[in-house]
Amino acid sequence: MADGKYTIFGPGMLRAVQEAHAVGKRLVIASRTNVAGELVALGYFLAPAANEPPAVTWFRPDEITATLEQTGEPHLSDGRLDVAFAHPKQHERHVVIDVPAGEAYKIILRVLFRAQESGAATFVVQAEVKATSADESEWRPVVRYDCAHGFIHRDMLARDGTKTKVPFPGADPRSAVPAIITELQENLVRWLGDAGYDELDFRGLEHVAIAHELAQAKGKLMRMFDEPDYLNSSQSGLVTFSERFPTTDGGE
Repeated sequence: MADGKYTIFGPGMLRAVQEAHAVGKRLVIASRTNVAGELVALGYFLAPAANEPPAVTWFRPDEITATLEQTGEPHLSDGRLDVAFAHPKQHERHVVIDVPAGEAYKIILRVLFRAQESGAATFVVQAEVKATSADESEWRPVVRYDCAHGFIHRDMLARDGTKTKVPFPGADPRSAVPAIITELQENLVRWLGDAGYDELDFRGLEHVAIAHELAQAKGKLMRMFDEPDYLNSSQSGLVTFSERFPTTDGGE
């Protein structure tokens, strides 16, 4: 195959990601090439049990688009999927970052913008955890920043149900966003441990690829505040990574 990285998008990819999330399995992309090494088909399967052959579902040509970025350089975000989706609530946009957290759990970081009929705008920045077992199928918020109750605050929600509300300094939602994203990045690993999730694999949260995605989400959120019309031309998005991150930025 050509040397580089394929960017894959379209309704077929969205369907595949949603299917994987619904059953809590890892999504794996499959490909077929001809004798010249040219890509002729793309498909996917959900990570099977040990010794079980994968059942590949091949995408139709009209439901995906694949573009090749020619490069010989390694990518920090290899295995990254970026899927745009239309959110059912017309005045909301979500950016969801799905972070590997070991075999037993998944973590998502959610950045949400909400425009109100009054012209005001609010946000939610939230970290959620879900066990991969069938017995615990719901996402549980652990840290949530929002503007409810008339002031900007951080809610800390422990595994045992304990909830703590901490006011966050900031005159308005837009000016609070950069500080909130920074605080979340610097403290989330410790907060998850304090909340009772000490068995999670935190390497994904500390990887430079996640910091980059959070910076992108912050930029999109701030643009929503600065350019109200941007809401109409944008979509919500899900970024998900493969299960395994290297232990350092430069090696395995």
